[in-house]
Amino acid sequence: MSAGRRYGDVLILSATGGRRLAVACDSLGGIGPKPGDSVGVPGYVVGRFCSRVPLMELLALEAEPLAVCCCLCVEPEPSGRDIMAGVLDELRAAGLDRTVALTGSTEKNVATSQTGVGITVVATVGRPRWDRARAGDVVLVVGEPKVGKAVSLESPAVADIPTLRLALGHPASGDVAPVGSRGIAAEARKTSPPARGWS
Repeated sequence: MSAGRRYGDVLILSATGGRRLAVACDSLGGIGPKPGDSVGVPGYVVGRFCSRVPLMELLALEAEPLAVCCCLCVEPEPSGRDIMAGVLDELRAAGLDRTVALTGSTEKNVATSQTGVGITVVATVGRPRWDRARAGDVVLVVGEPKVGKAVSLESPAVADIPTLRLALGHPASGDVAPVGSRGIAAEARKTSPPARGWS
């Protein structure tokens, strides 16, 4: 297996037999239901949004997720259970709950006062969908930037996986890039990836 190449936050690994693996992850700290959290939200919401990020990054490249691994720096009950329920419902909303393996670990040895989460998604990918944008193309933004308490499952301004799939399926769409913490402008200025030219 190769050392890998990056496209945005996704790592692409060449494996044997011409196969490729794509890996994406996201982390979160201080957001959740625990007393030390800076932003108070239910664990379920934490699971939904923390898993949505790497799933959208991979689906935007037309990768097929295989497994979701959740590293939860909280106790198994109730925080761990609630976060995992959110992850599972995000997989259901994406239509991936029957094809993607879900695993994870929680903190069982010491008490925790703040939420910490890391989620990694592993996928397979053929020729990654990228490098379609050309000079003069129009940049279309779906959704609005949200952070902290402004993030809500009920908000129609927050992009989700069904909306991403609509964008991917539109005949006029080129590159599709979920926007992370660096913002819309950073994604729009992104140059062609070092993996350009892969067949």
